[in-house]
Amino acid sequence: STAWEKEIRKLRDVCERCLEGKSCGALILGEGGVGKSTLAMCTKLFTHDANGYFVSGKFDRNSTRPFMAIGDVFNSICDSFASDIQSPEQERTMAEALSRSLGNDA
Repeated sequence: STAWEKEIRKLRDVCERCLEGKSCGALILGEGGVGKSTLAMCTKLFTHDANGYFVSGKFDRNSTRPFMAIGDVFNSICDSFASDIQSPEQERTMAEALSRSLGNDA
């Protein structure tokens, strides 16, 4: 198999552990133009097919806002949750679950 296929397999392994309920994540690092975004999108498709959530943020070394990638991740999480809500009851259930998970400090 190619180096590309090996990287996809590694990321799918991480996704499978996450889908089993384990806390995990992955960083895709590399020089510009080597295919990091494409690799991430392959992982996103796998995660979506498995009914999981894929979140991402992109760090720009030249940005004047160094923590923008973290904000991107939280926006991605919110967008994923919002796209799953089909009814007011689901929205209420999601809000209650988030409130329980995040606690009083959120």
